[in-house]
Formats: sequence, structure tokens, C-alpha cells
Amino acid sequence: NLALTADVLEEIYTNPRFPAGSPVLQASLKDSGKSRADLWAFSALVATHYTMDQNNKACRGEMDERLGRCGHLHHFIDVSYPCEI
Repeated sequence: NLALTADVLEEIYTNPRFPAGSPVLQASLKDSGKSRADLWAFSALVATHYTMDQNNKACRGEMDERLGRCGHLHHFIDVSYPCEI
């Protein structure tokens, strides 16, 4: 379900003061002529980069200990390919 994601991205798109604690924009993304598609595409790129980074940290055994052990099969079986992306 992407409802929460869509709601947050819509708030980012329309509210230049969102989220709290971030720099305030002079105009919202909407008012400055950006498209929702641009925001969604950028968000997908950021999420992909973050996920790849988290995967690679798990492969190197660098995950935050508070998050628990990584469930990568790489840690349980001998694979013939590198774990990192």
C-alpha cells in the first residue's frame, strides 16, 4: 500500500515548509513548475540508492546492531557471486 508514501510526497510537493526542521523553500515544488512525476522519479532514485547502500552494508557486515542480523542468504550459504550491488 503506497497511500502513506503518496500522502507524504504530496505534502512535500505542495507545502514549502514540509517537513518540519527542513529548509523552507521560497515556493512549493508545485508552484515552481516541477511535476509530480519528477518528484516520484527522484524519490524512486533516492529509495533505490538507499536500498542498495543498506544491502551493501549488510553484505560487509556493517549493519546497525540495533536493527538485528541481516537476513541475507549470503550469510547462511556459500554463494558463487558477490553479495554487493
